[in-house]
Amino acid sequence: VGYRWIRQFLALCCYALLLMPGFIQVLYYYFFSSQVHRSVVYGEQPRNSRLDLYIPAGTTGLKPVVAFVTGGAWIIGIYLVGQSAGAHIAACTLVNQAISECGEDTSTWSVVQLKAYFGISGGYNLLNLVDHFHRRGLYRSVFLSIMEGEESLKKFSPEVVVKEVAVRSAVSLLPRIILFHGTADCSMPSAESEAFLDALQQRGARADLFLYEGKTHTDLFLQDPLRGGRDKMLEEIVAVIQNDDPGLSAQHLAVPVARRLVPEFMLRLAGRVSPF
Repeated sequence: VGYRWIRQFLALCCYALLLMPGFIQVLYYYFFSSQVHRSVVYGEQPRNSRLDLYIPAGTTGLKPVVAFVTGGAWIIGIYLVGQSAGAHIAACTLVNQAISECGEDTSTWSVVQLKAYFGISGGYNLLNLVDHFHRRGLYRSVFLSIMEGEESLKKFSPEVVVKEVAVRSAVSLLPRIILFHGTADCSMPSAESEAFLDALQQRGARADLFLYEGKTHTDLFLQDPLRGGRDKMLEEIVAVIQNDDPGLSAQHLAVPVARRLVPEFMLRLAGRVSPF
């Protein structure tokens, strides 16, 4: 364990400690709310055998379903939402499934079942990210072992895959893709989303990108929600869902103004010490 890892670990501890008031409230809701159904079995593999269901309060009938794939450096761990490493994993799944459906696909689901994919702070070209991660402390040898070797980087890079002539017909099967990224993201540069958007649009895919000036890797899904008030990214996601199905009750899909969970000075300190 080198100095950089120790420094990052200490920064992570300080970061988590400063955001702890918000984490405690979220954990209380998670464990004691009747709207949360925890650890529902959905698969037979060790890493896909559990999910959590969050059920809207006071609603009846069919409702939109949003599947969220968490981040975590590819180690921790259907409108479809992915964040960070989860955004990459979800994008890979979508593209690979579309390619399979152009051949002899035997899976039990189809990309046409998804109305949209939302990618938050994701990385979509691992060939460009290897050296960047190495400089950030996720050393090349560690990252390549996670990705099953350097020869796998291309097939695990959705931006590269969609550029291939052979998959042009598969790209047309993809649902609408909406990307979100902060311009001050040091962990996963916003250029990743910009390049992926360009590759998708060149192939005729329906894709959009929302850039948030000055936002870091964790601002969009962590600090900003803990800050309370209006959540612009969540409003954009809900607007897409609402527009796809005008028959849905606008009241049920309204984004409430959230209350603050962490004092502002603690959020600012957390931003300064954040290892992300």
